[in-house]
Amino acid sequence: MIEPVFVPRAPGAPEGDGHVLALVTDAKAGKSAIHVWDAAHLDDGPAARVHLLHASPQTFHGALLPRAH
Repeated sequence: MIEPVFVPRAPGAPEGDGHVLALVTDAKAGKSAIHVWDAAHLDDGPAARVHLLHASPQTFHGALLPRAH
C-alpha cells in the first residue's frame, strides 16, 4: 500500500470528516485497487474498493498539493 491520502467530505468540512484513499497492489495477482475508508470508522475496514484493470506501480509519496486557504 502506498501513502494514504485524506480527502475532505466537502469543502469546509470539519477536520477529519472525509475519506482516506490508498492504492493497494497484489503483486502475485498482478492487480491493484484503490481502497476507500470512512475516516471516522477506519477500524471497519474499507467502505469501497475500486478495482483497476492492471497493476499500478507503487510510488514513493502520495500527491503533494498546495494547501487551500
